[in-house]
Amino acid sequence: MDVVFEVLPPLATIVAAMIAWWASIKVRRQADINEDLNREHGKKIAELNHVFEIASMQAQERFSMRAKALLEASRLAGETCYYLERFLTPYTTYEPMPREKLIEMAEERFESLLKFRWENHLFLWDNDNASIALGKIMGAINSIKNKEPEDGSFSEDQVNDFLRVAQPALKVIREEYQRELQSKFA
Repeated sequence: MDVVFEVLPPLATIVAAMIAWWASIKVRRQADINEDLNREHGKKIAELNHVFEIASMQAQERFSMRAKALLEASRLAGETCYYLERFLTPYTTYEPMPREKLIEMAEERFESLLKFRWENHLFLWDNDNASIALGKIMGAINSIKNKEPEDGSFSEDQVNDFLRVAQPALKVIREEYQRELQSKFA
């Protein structure tokens, strides 16, 4: 039995060394597998980040272009309404131009708005409310031109009729712009 006790410690050391060697091989293999997986995940994450970055830039560009188009449409619609309102009723003694020129400027600005809308149809055509509103502004222009009193002075009701058409039209553009801002930050 003494021989067994003499052989047992070196044998246990050899067995422990073999187990440690085998375990280190397994650990190294797993480390290599983990390293490969990490490298693969890193590449996929980099690819996804690239795709998300491109999508973000495209969304930003689309937002920027639509927002700019809405701002310009709003400006042209506002100018149209300004000239029409000045034509209908002077609020001050200052007259920026003769009345005939005011209606002409309103028509010119409205034509610019329609042209701009066609030129930017990618950003301005998806809202039927805007189309209806623009049609109503054109109808208001024609109505004003056709119903002008001989003395050139419009009644308060005629002015209010125009404002009931113009203000909702401008509101539609404003709401579209606000919706665009909200979609950017949502």
